[in-house]
Amino acid sequence: MERITQGLVRWRWLVIAVWALAGFLALRAAPATPARLNLRGGSRRPTEAARADSLIRTSFPKPLSEFFAVTIEGSEALDSGRAKAFVDALESTAQQLPYVRGTISFATHHDPVFLSRDRRTTFFVVALNTPTSDSAGALVLPFRSAIQEAAAAFPEAPAFTVRVTGRAPLDVDVRSISAQDSADAEQRLLPLTLVILILAFGALVSAVLPVVIGILTIAVALALIGVVAKYTPMSVFVLNLTTMIGLGVGIDYSLLVVTRFREELSKGLSRTAAAVATLRTAGAAVVTSGMTVVVGFAALLFTPVIETQSVGIGGLIVVAAAVLLSTTLLPA
Repeated sequence: MERITQGLVRWRWLVIAVWALAGFLALRAAPATPARLNLRGGSRRPTEAARADSLIRTSFPKPLSEFFAVTIEGSEALDSGRAKAFVDALESTAQQLPYVRGTISFATHHDPVFLSRDRRTTFFVVALNTPTSDSAGALVLPFRSAIQEAAAAFPEAPAFTVRVTGRAPLDVDVRSISAQDSADAEQRLLPLTLVILILAFGALVSAVLPVVIGILTIAVALALIGVVAKYTPMSVFVLNLTTMIGLGVGIDYSLLVVTRFREELSKGLSRTAAAVATLRTAGAAVVTSGMTVVVGFAALLFTPVIETQSVGIGGLIVVAAAVLLSTTLLPA
């Protein structure tokens, strides 16, 4: 550890430059990660639900295993007059889309289940032609845009409320909200954390360093998770996990290092000697703690469920990033 620390101190500007480049690339790549995350999850082993879905797709000419539901609410009856024309126009727009097998509605089947008792609310089902259930997620935004454009073409459009829902649209909304929640949590917590650290250390630089390490830990971890998600399904739950653990562990480990470094300086050691002593003690503690956490997350890799495996992989990545940053960039 002493030789490693002396090397880090000697080549500190190179270490800082490498991490600066890595941080820049990670901050650019991290925003693309949420779009690569798996929404459904599930088991890697064959399940009855997966088999049933496969049978539906192969046994029926126009299966409804994957569909969107378009709901329309209005201030007048939707089965006559201009309101009916509005609903018919939306359904016609949906039928013309290349990835739509067909639609089912009150107009096609006259089933009262499609119409509310006051006749002011209705919906129609849009059957999709998709190779897999997860591929429907990529169609949500284009479909919503097509429906919104068709609705906007009517002068009476403000009198109606149109929504697109279903399993895939709800999945997409969950992913969007998860990403937004993570961003909001970071924006609220980081200023508060910085204030607390300034009060604790009484120095701006000592307070800023742990926050910088925490931010870089999240960015680097998210970027690496995005790369992993290209090769294996990663659950959307990893977003909140990365923010929570990355900020907490990154700041915690760097606090340990910074505090020990200040203590060594107060003993009269030079900055180089203080850095060496810090990594020999606090640095070793950070590595040991990180390895312990990694072992705990690694146990989740042996489960057959995508969600728990994703938590294990995400935990491994974010803790490893925190340890590396705290024991290389921070001393430099």
